[in-house]
Amino acid sequence: MVRELFAKMGIEGLPNSAIREVRPGEIELESGRVLPFAFAMIVPPFSGVEAVRTSKGLANAAGWIPVDERYRHPQHPEAYAAGVDVAIAPRGETLVPAGVPKTGDMSEHMAKVAAHNIAADLGHGTAKAVPLDELGAVCIIDGGDTGVILRTDRVLGDAEHPHLMRGPHAHWAKAAFEKVFLATRRRGFVLV
Repeated sequence: MVRELFAKMGIEGLPNSAIREVRPGEIELESGRVLPFAFAMIVPPFSGVEAVRTSKGLANAAGWIPVDERYRHPQHPEAYAAGVDVAIAPRGETLVPAGVPKTGDMSEHMAKVAAHNIAADLGHGTAKAVPLDELGAVCIIDGGDTGVILRTDRVLGDAEHPHLMRGPHAHWAKAAFEKVFLATRRRGFVLV
């Protein structure tokens, strides 16, 4: 669906393409193909926070924090992590190394589990475990007047109920979600 959306919008997707060199007005890929451009935005690989990355034994080389099912650090159980800073190994290798995308939806679920477990550590309630491979996600790709909505019960592994929808409702859903999300956060209303 994303390929079809790109085609409709006149965008050529080049997955697993590494950049060899960027010169004024052109990008050369490792394949030798040269892409001319008038405007280019190149996003470098994400890396974790420098303070975390440079703290011995806290994170992997990229700065991501390993966690167990309770979102605690395996060697430092008093340290919790949730969201983008969590180390999640990809399911397999790709030509261009890529990590597992972490959506806001996934991050919120991780944070809820971590918060429950911090409270349990302080004697309030019982601990909760949700393995990384059981996290689901909702992702909306907005393409202006169209888009794609992805909803899956598992981001890693085989999803039992993956659902993709393409059309203008994806744009409407993204616009509505943004308004509701910001309004509920401003008022401190977050469902746990």
